[in-house]
Amino acid sequence: MEQSGGRMDKSAGEYMDVNGSECAGNRTNANGSECASNRTNANGSECASNRTNVNGSECASNRTNANGNGYAGDHTNANGSECAGNRTNVNGSNPAGNRRPARLFIPPEAWALAEPDSAAFLKSGLDKLQSGASLQAAEAVIAPEGLKTWMDVFRELQGAEIWVTHGEWIGREQPVFGPDIAARFAWAAGLAGADHSPALALRSQIAQRLRALLGNDGCLVIPTVPGPAPLRGAAPEQLERNRSGAMMLSCMAGLAGLPQVTLPVAGPGGLPLGLSVIGGPGQDLELLSWIQEIWL
Repeated sequence: MEQSGGRMDKSAGEYMDVNGSECAGNRTNANGSECASNRTNANGSECASNRTNVNGSECASNRTNANGNGYAGDHTNANGSECAGNRTNVNGSNPAGNRRPARLFIPPEAWALAEPDSAAFLKSGLDKLQSGASLQAAEAVIAPEGLKTWMDVFRELQGAEIWVTHGEWIGREQPVFGPDIAARFAWAAGLAGADHSPALALRSQIAQRLRALLGNDGCLVIPTVPGPAPLRGAAPEQLERNRSGAMMLSCMAGLAGLPQVTLPVAGPGGLPLGLSVIGGPGQDLELLSWIQEIWL
């Protein structure tokens, strides 16, 4: 190991350099060039993690910057530009996190799918959500066409996409599927080359309708599934009812391209159920932050 000019060269660990060139580990540099981890720099150029910068250029994680340009994490900004996470902004520009929904909607057609033995438990979960949010949900019909129609659109477009993705492989390898899976793939194969423009048009209408309803401060609250998972060995008809009910509920966010969070709810006999909250377009982080605040 050589020492020259009051510093250690070609070394690593805890030390202090004048210009910080080719250094690593815990140290303090005057200009911060090519340095990393736990330090304070005058101009903050190319620095990362746990530090305070004067201009905040290209810095990230736990810090406070004067102009706040191009950073993210837990921090407080003067102008709030391009920041994300838990923070307080003076002008509130582009904030994310800690934005509370102001409106909750209950689609009656979705709640009608809840199994009788599960409905009271799901309602209890809804009451907890409303209490935590200090909001009262309002009924809103979202599917005048019926959720069965929504499910059919979802299945058609899903099946067509599945066959485009997997059809060549299935034809080449001839894999052996279980009877119900084989039937679904055979059905998807029949969609190849079909005109899907009506389904695509309805999907677009559904997306526009839900996005207009929710905006950036509204949420839908629905059962995640109609009831507990069916017993192994249940009759095929029962399995299909469970599957269709679940798809009618789960297709909403998928058709509209919206974020969805499912919350655990104890059902009959302690069996797991779920309560889903669907947020507006682009509200993924806001939805997660709000749910963590009121539910966890």
